Amino acid sequence: MTPDEAFLDDIYEHPDDDAPRLVYADWLDEHGQPARAEFIRVQCELAHLEEDDPRREMLAARESELLELHRDVWMAEAWQRLALEPGAPLLQLDLAFRRGFAEAALDLCTSDFLAHGARLFQKTRFRRVHLWLVRSSPVQWNLAGTSLGSELGQSRLLARVTELDLSLSGVIDEDLEALAASPFVAGLKALILNGSTGGGTGALRPSQASVYALAGSPHLANLKSLTFQFLRLGPPSLGVLAASSHLTGLEELNWGDNRCRDRGVQMLAESPLLPRLKVLRLGMNKLTAEAMRALCGAGPLAMRTLDLGNPLDAPRRNTVEDEGVKALADSPNLGELRCVDLSGNQVGTAGAWAFAASRHLPRLHTLNLAGNHLGDRAAEVFLGMSWPNPRCLGLTGNPISAQRWRELRDRFGPRVKGAPK
Repeated sequence: MTPDEAFLDDIYEHPDDDAPRLVYADWLDEHGQPARAEFIRVQCELAHLEEDDPRREMLAARESELLELHRDVWMAEAWQRLALEPGAPLLQLDLAFRRGFAEAALDLCTSDFLAHGARLFQKTRFRRVHLWLVRSSPVQWNLAGTSLGSELGQSRLLARVTELDLSLSGVIDEDLEALAASPFVAGLKALILNGSTGGGTGALRPSQASVYALAGSPHLANLKSLTFQFLRLGPPSLGVLAASSHLTGLEELNWGDNRCRDRGVQMLAESPLLPRLKVLRLGMNKLTAEAMRALCGAGPLAMRTLDLGNPLDAPRRNTVEDEGVKALADSPNLGELRCVDLSGNQVGTAGAWAFAASRHLPRLHTLNLAGNHLGDRAAEVFLGMSWPNPRCLGLTGNPISAQRWRELRDRFGPRVKGAPK
């Protein structure tokens, strides 16, 4: 084994530790590869910076410069280490650099993962693994099919996965119960399960029993991000999850289109989970201003991103309206917010005034109000508001005249999104 290979093996064996990466960067400096060494240090530093850290812009620019000059060579080295041709029929791979080293997003069927995963994990680090066909029949067919869920739960390969995506894989309760009972998920940082937006009401899908299993699993204590969307779980499921004594590291919760309604949000607001969350997405849950008041009245929050937005064609929409916006703008508990999405929530001019007058959102830089009832009067409010660090103002699909759009573009430039209807 060469010194270079020994360093790489150490890095892949300790994926969350920057120290082996920085030691390797020092070695690269000493052996005539200063650009590669600098790239590792730059990406490691970027990974730990807050979004609004003043150093981020300079470091990100240097990252781009180094990639522009050396991406092809470094990526070829990564493919060589993986010992697979890009686009091999066994799987789909997408390589990207994270903290100085190539990590892959891996998509393949569960049977191939179980059969070939050991060889793959010897060669590279996978930031995300998306498994298809845990069951032989998709959920939408209303057939249970043959499951690999139990075999997957018993596989030591799971111990090498940090982000697991089971979206549209056919999993039902017994598969997720096997996963939650597995000691090999202890290193999991993110779990993703997006159901189908279509299918009949009788289609098989995970139920509240799956949420109980995950919430009660001591093996998921390191989970930082949980995405359960389009699963129609109902209000109690969010309450069960929020009350978990095991999911104490959770920082991001994506719970879109699960029919949690205001009652589910009230349970979340009364739980120990909400103050720890940095990202909360609750789109398409038929929430009203009552849900916003519950969130805002829960005490000081660490939340950076709050997304209650609706796609334009969403069948189950949140409608917090101006009353909900005023609750948010008047609350002293969400001062850490950077990003707010209230698209399609029936917000009008009074909501625009509430944002403009707020003294409690000093770090807000991204505001998406697409698809609301914001006309020229609301545009005038935004034109006159004091906003020290705007990055994006989303106003797509609002009844704003061409003249006001020109004025908004003069004020905000490319940071305002949208066009006259």
